[in-house]
Amino acid sequence: EAISKELLLTGKLITAAMAQEWGMVNRVVEKSALETEVNLFAQQLVANTSAQSLTRTKRMIAEVQHLKLEEALDFAAHQNAEARTTEDYKKGIDAFLNKEELTW
Repeated sequence: EAISKELLLTGKLITAAMAQEWGMVNRVVEKSALETEVNLFAQQLVANTSAQSLTRTKRMIAEVQHLKLEEALDFAAHQNAEARTTEDYKKGIDAFLNKEELTW
């Protein structure tokens, strides 16, 4: 957080490698490989996670940023409880218990 504040206040430019080292980005790829890497990442997301789960998770990440810790934990618990009532959840649990691979 301190590094981010410093960069915002000073306008200092950093390299992609520095951003990765400081935890500001998850990975760095060559420009020529960017589209391929993005497509692979997207394919992994949709193959291993239901669209409903991705939507819920993205919403939760966006919402909890603006909440106090206790409120964020309550919100996340509520989202988790709601998710456990969905057909996707049931499909996922069934596949896990039956040791079946599930493709969303």
